[in-house]
Amino acid sequence: MKLSQLKSNPNNPRLIKDDKFKKLVTSLREFPEMMEKRPMVCVTDADGKLYPLGGNMRLRALKELKYKEIPDSWIILADEWSEEKRKEFTIKDNVGFGEWDWDRLANVWNVEELTEWSVDIPNFETDNDIKFRPNLEPTTNFRPNLEPTTNYSDVTKEQIQKEAERLAKQMLSSRELTDVICPECGATFQID
Repeated sequence: MKLSQLKSNPNNPRLIKDDKFKKLVTSLREFPEMMEKRPMVCVTDADGKLYPLGGNMRLRALKELKYKEIPDSWIILADEWSEEKRKEFTIKDNVGFGEWDWDRLANVWNVEELTEWSVDIPNFETDNDIKFRPNLEPTTNFRPNLEPTTNYSDVTKEQIQKEAERLAKQMLSSRELTDVICPECGATFQID
């Protein structure tokens, strides 16, 4: 089939960012056989041209790769669907129902390949990314930093002692005392 017989879906609700588009182009260049197993689902428009309900970004990537013709097996026609079914498919085909199993990805798959294949890997800090911050100002609103900021192999005993003293001072300065009245004798005293 000539690629000139296809056009973009005029109501395509999806966008693709430049970096993702480049990865898609690379993916189709390196693994075009994927199109046979996951063809574009198209319908015929009033002008006789086909447009994808699912596969708009792949069509754009094929044009970027300067394809003039594609195998017929890369397209499945859905002309028999009603307008409502076409709209429903356009959305459902692009909804990500599943979620990544990050533990399995981290232990079974190669991170570089996953990134190359356009999986958005969260930016987890590693021990090499973590640095000690010795000059933190004391605060009365102590909120622990749940993201590690210290590479323990770089910390000296003096830094540990200094940080312990700073934290002790901070805890003592931020203590709130509560007045309590003894119900027996009426004496007032404070507790923390």
